[in-house]
Amino acid sequence: ASRIAPGRTRAWRVLAGVVVAAGAAAGALAWVRGTPRMLEMTVGDRLMLADVQLPAADSANGRALSYALQSALQQSARVQFVSPAAIADALRRMGRDATSAALPDSTAAEVAEREGARYVISLSVTPTDSRRVVALTVLDPTTRASLRTYSQTPTGTDLLEAIDGVARMLRRDLGDSREEVGSAIPLPRATTPSLEALRLYAGATAAFNRAQYRDARALYEGALVLDSGFAAAHAGLAYIDYVYNNSRAADPHMQRALALSDRLPSRERLLIQAVAARGANDWSRAATLRRAYLIRYPEDYDMYALLGYDLMRAPSGKEALEAFDSLEAHRSLQAGDLLNIASVRTQLGQFREARDAHVAALKLDTAFLARAMQNEQIGRVLLTLGHTDSARAVHSVMLLHARQDQARGHRALAYVDLYEGRYTSAMDHLRTAIAINALESDVSLSEIRDRDLLANAMMDVGQLPAAREQLLAAAKRGLTHRTPPQALYWTGKPLARLGDLTLARQLLDSARARTRASDKAEQAATTALEAEIQVADGHAADGVVSAARALALDDSLTMLVETHAYALERSGALADARAVYTALSTRLRGGVEAEGQQMARLAPLAVARIDLQLGRDDDARRALGAFMERWPRADANLPMLTTLRAQIAAKQRP
Repeated sequence: ASRIAPGRTRAWRVLAGVVVAAGAAAGALAWVRGTPRMLEMTVGDRLMLADVQLPAADSANGRALSYALQSALQQSARVQFVSPAAIADALRRMGRDATSAALPDSTAAEVAEREGARYVISLSVTPTDSRRVVALTVLDPTTRASLRTYSQTPTGTDLLEAIDGVARMLRRDLGDSREEVGSAIPLPRATTPSLEALRLYAGATAAFNRAQYRDARALYEGALVLDSGFAAAHAGLAYIDYVYNNSRAADPHMQRALALSDRLPSRERLLIQAVAARGANDWSRAATLRRAYLIRYPEDYDMYALLGYDLMRAPSGKEALEAFDSLEAHRSLQAGDLLNIASVRTQLGQFREARDAHVAALKLDTAFLARAMQNEQIGRVLLTLGHTDSARAVHSVMLLHARQDQARGHRALAYVDLYEGRYTSAMDHLRTAIAINALESDVSLSEIRDRDLLANAMMDVGQLPAAREQLLAAAKRGLTHRTPPQALYWTGKPLARLGDLTLARQLLDSARARTRASDKAEQAATTALEAEIQVADGHAADGVVSAARALALDDSLTMLVETHAYALERSGALADARAVYTALSTRLRGGVEAEGQQMARLAPLAVARIDLQLGRDDDARRALGAFMERWPRADANLPMLTTLRAQIAAKQRP
């Protein structure tokens, strides 16, 4: 499962609004219009940022310039912006399309007034003769009056330098001291001859840290247009694709970054090597490289955020918390840090602490609630705590956003329904998600996940032909698109159990061809699919061996554990199978990956089924009764339950 990866180090930190040295700024023309007193700001006041007003020649740079201004202003402890989630909510109340509405000054002012923001900030670029004027205007949201205008005319074509200049002027009027304004964080220490590329890279890192991966991709790509040999930008672009399990797109950029890193200082080289280790799912190596970096550069405290994330994925939860403790000793935790701490707490089964960390993160940045990956994580913690209605409310937020987000929201709602045994509702959500994704391009992995989950639900309720139809569609997607081996395992596993060994073997062959020697998670998934096919082909003992090999490669995935338990059961090793199913049922208390949730949820039924085979009828009856007490909202007459009840009743007859 993909989580929020923290940004680079302090040296690599977000900052598209850059320090402009006095000598560099001296050649620019700057002025301020408005009353010379300070602008009033109190604790909790927020700023509302309008869309950047640009001439046609610069229109493609609007987002990058907006990030530059935000990054420059957010170096002030006094500055908070109205969050994207709050803006979207206000636009919906205004009857606007929150996914595509523009924010000119007038609209931004109305949003600001609705949300109680103190000022509207409007940035414009206006051509004058051979130069362009960058102007930052502060507006009163209620009267729409201009309170202050800061302008700067750069000596050359460097708009970002001018944006930094007007941002500094505003910071001074908001109450920042000269020392505070002068201590702005420098650009990332990344090697490129292009200052513009470096600034775009900084903006990309800013977007990445806020889980705005599409924006980050566009900015990394922009940096590479300016400098195709920018190693750090290649690594950043690769890692976005790794987040989305798209190694086919990621690997060329990662290979290019590694090839270019030979000429870089050791500081940058270590960071790029760590990203490569992440891309190969070798989290322990990534953590080792982070530690080596900290030995050489102990002043780079933000490296502890990266180290904590890598240890979380290793997984080494206790060590990850120690890394985040070290980070907190040197600076305040940011929203991304707190979300990663929540993930660690989830791994350790500390769900209340995870919930508290999520709450703290959302207080800092509510926009994360509307980010698909983080929304799913927050909802699953609530689900595990038994707060199913709260989990539904969290996931329903996604239905208000773009189509891909809506599809993921429906899938997340299906997980909640399945957790409660509400199969009819869950399958409706999944069908809706599939229909939405049919309108989108490049969503093959999401479609596979939706169809596989729907197929497994259909198998649980006895709709086998319909399940096979979904799996055939998922297999076609998996074989014709560059999806990871894990996705082929998700599809091949139920196909093997339905007896379609020909197609399951095609998926296995494709998985083998795609599996990287450096990636243990991919190797584990491929080996587990081999185990499923062996069991279905009548060689359950071989399947047990293969499943054990898969777990030796990666024991973190619930689906692999279930394959091992199933192989043991089919081989006749019932006592061993019962022990594994029992352990599987406890995984819900330690957090499971989404695909494995229902397998862990239903494991007690497998234990009861085996108890009947072992002659432990009373244990089977008690296990079923305890399970049903935890499933009060389940659909009536689910085949898996009626069959087990009938078997228990038959054993009780004289």
